[in-house]
Amino acid sequence: MQERNNDSLPLTIGLDLGSRQTQCAVLASDGERIEERKISTNAASLSRLLEQYPEARVVMEASTPARWISRLASEHGHEVIVANPRAIPIITAS
Repeated sequence: MQERNNDSLPLTIGLDLGSRQTQCAVLASDGERIEERKISTNAASLSRLLEQYPEARVVMEASTPARWISRLASEHGHEVIVANPRAIPIITAS
């Protein structure tokens, strides 16, 4: 995978993964929300989302589907961050 400057990524795609549905939020580099929606947690739906926003940072929490979804996002050329919710108190407190 090509090394890139993390500050140069124009968009961040946040994924709240579920076994059937995934909540998605797309944010601009300034934090402005571009889009928020639910999609099916399957390769076809996620691929459409990932193709719509090329070269973004994709952030998701560690979970059962995170492994294949992070691989899918990497294959689409995105930077992928999988966060452990136990290691991030602000996430686990909410």
